[in-house]
Amino acid sequence: MYDFQRKRVYDWENAQSWFTREISYLTEQQVRLIIERLDKIFKRNTTIKFKNGRGGSWAVENEVHLRKSWALNYGVIFHEYAHILTKDLHGRQFICAYCNLLNLFHPKQPSFDELCQTMYQFRVSHDCFDEWRRKHKLSRRHEPFESVPEIQVVEKPKKKRVSAKQRVMKLLEEYSFLHVEGPTETDTPTPWVYGQFDSSGDPNDPWCDFHYCEGNSWLEIERRCLDYIKLWNAGVKGEYQEG
Repeated sequence: MYDFQRKRVYDWENAQSWFTREISYLTEQQVRLIIERLDKIFKRNTTIKFKNGRGGSWAVENEVHLRKSWALNYGVIFHEYAHILTKDLHGRQFICAYCNLLNLFHPKQPSFDELCQTMYQFRVSHDCFDEWRRKHKLSRRHEPFESVPEIQVVEKPKKKRVSAKQRVMKLLEEYSFLHVEGPTETDTPTPWVYGQFDSSGDPNDPWCDFHYCEGNSWLEIERRCLDYIKLWNAGVKGEYQEG
């Protein structure tokens, strides 16, 4: 299908006060809530994929791909969601969907008259707005989304999840008196944990009679390592000789 007015649509929306390009003034969580609400209204199940980098944003089938750096704003979201609702690229039905989303849900709620006047200047074609609205049973009972400052949002990077196994490996590197037999070498479920005490038995060793970890859990291995470290920091160093 030939996308006969793609450039016209881009030129038109980039010239409007309700369209903000190059600024992500919504958080990822706000975007998820917006899509969830639209999905409920239009009975859709849309997947959102946030993308890094400076490339484009797009929608295909039931997926919306949004650039974190510039596309997390109402204008781009409604543009891409209109693609979810229609199948004619940037054609007349797409414009009907897009303008209805803007008129009902954008905080600035541009009127149909305003939208038509500006589209005429850019030779953007569209079908009947009211017919599309009736088809999808839309009305003014739907409240617009909240207005937010159009300032670039800088989200803190998510903390990388660290597994119990990774934490144990770090402890083994940091405290040379710790020793774990079994899973560190073969990853088989035979963990035995030793600390700074003589393995033959030491009354100060909290695990002197029970070095084997039941349950084969890395969390349990970590707990025992921390027990030995706590004693070490308290000055209970057993028979271990540093160096």
